Amino acid sequence: ELRTADWKWRNGDHLLAAWHRDRGQHLSWQRIVVIQWDLLLLEPVAKAFPTTDQDCLRLSGARPVSEVEDWWTWTSGEHRAEFERFAREHDDPWCCLFITQALPRTFLDFYTGVVTEQGFIEYRLPTLALAGGFRVEADDRHQPWWADDPTTAGVSRLDRCINAVGWSIPSWLVVW
Repeated sequence: ELRTADWKWRNGDHLLAAWHRDRGQHLSWQRIVVIQWDLLLLEPVAKAFPTTDQDCLRLSGARPVSEVEDWWTWTSGEHRAEFERFAREHDDPWCCLFITQALPRTFLDFYTGVVTEQGFIEYRLPTLALAGGFRVEADDRHQPWWADDPTTAGVSRLDRCINAVGWSIPSWLVVW
């Protein structure tokens, strides 16, 4: 089925679930690390994303929605009604910035059967994981900058390197 680029961006978790259902479940692996295409790693993936137990997801910026609800794009403004519909069915929703994620196989075994198009990937995935009995932890080594957070508006460019808004990182910083 053909989908728009916007649908794929908002529902990338469906692509992961489809990969696992169609291919991944037949392969030998314990954890998959998903990294945004424009993230530059300067060390091996195994070192950048240390192994966690089979019931734990490590997500960049993972936290309760209650901490971001008043200012985050996906829970306020034009997206508020969509979030409220999702939140009515899920107690204590969590969110993340879908930049780096380490997902155990046990999670994708579960998620393939429960993923829905309701809501947005950045709060849907962690919330459904918690509802399924998985632990969700923030990936402290890859702490993202939340562009909408009014308390971090004045931080330096060095503290904005991992972001979900497509801001370029200057080449001098990469070679620094």
